[in-house]
Amino acid sequence: MTVTIIRAENLPQGIQAPVVNVRQGDKKFTTAQGLGGTSPHFDEECAFQVFHEYEPVVFDLIDLPDTHILSAEVPLEQPTFGQIIPLQNYDRTAPQDPRLLVKVQFQPNREGQLTRQKEFLEAQLRENIGTIKQVKSFIDQLSSPFGFLAHRALVAEHDVIKADLADE
Repeated sequence: MTVTIIRAENLPQGIQAPVVNVRQGDKKFTTAQGLGGTSPHFDEECAFQVFHEYEPVVFDLIDLPDTHILSAEVPLEQPTFGQIIPLQNYDRTAPQDPRLLVKVQFQPNREGQLTRQKEFLEAQLRENIGTIKQVKSFIDQLSSPFGFLAHRALVAEHDVIKADLADE
């Protein structure tokens, strides 16, 4: 997956050293300081090898040393890959709020697809094994009384044969 951090917009006055932290899973990338006042340009790109497509890409726009400006995430299922994505804080969407323009390009790797398929098949197998165990338990419950009855019938048949032989 390739992530391009293009620029920020509508930042508050007085921003001195804006940077963007990008994370996906345990992978991290931090841009150099953006230039351009309230609309700094970053034009930086980073690449992540993705093993878990269900983990979103998280963006944090920070004014160094530690003033948090914006947090947003892009789920990897989002259909806007390859397009510019405007990101705003999770809880605000007013047009004048700070915005971060990014682009995410994602090519699922064969290993990731195989891992997901393996996990899916393992889950189905566990479910099927559970069903088979339930059926076996049910059959055991049904066969036990019938098995007992069949044994009693055999014993009764032997008793009848013995009684017939004794009568002769």
